[in-house]
Amino acid sequence: PPPPPPKVDDLPQSNFVPPDIDISAPPAITEAPKAVAPPPSVAVAAAVSQAVTTAPKVLGKAGVSPDQYPPVSRRLGEEGTVVVKVTVSAEGAVSECAVAKGSGHDRLDNAACGIVKSTYHFSPGTSDGKPAAESTQIAVQFKLT
Repeated sequence: PPPPPPKVDDLPQSNFVPPDIDISAPPAITEAPKAVAPPPSVAVAAAVSQAVTTAPKVLGKAGVSPDQYPPVSRRLGEEGTVVVKVTVSAEGAVSECAVAKGSGHDRLDNAACGIVKSTYHFSPGTSDGKPAAESTQIAVQFKLT
């Protein structure tokens, strides 16, 4: 069984005396409140957030030709789909490429960006109707035939 609770007489006593506080009147404000800039108007915020953008599009038929297939992957029978994230410049050229989701085969993953940069052609994305650098994701399928 648990030990019995201590007796109140056995507890240490404190010498703390709370200060007297007058709660009949609130404290006086000695400083004027600081001016706060008003938030931007709803119309301005809506105009900024409603910029219409479109993603770049692949032009023509794109894919992996037999001569682009990594030779070791071909011999080993490796197949898969690599999803790459590409940034296309306002001129339609690939400026950045990175693997977003791998195929499970490093050789295929490493070859995907090189293939996209060298053989894929894009129409640029737009921002408010004008060509602009935008990003999109592309699936590059490696399939042996």
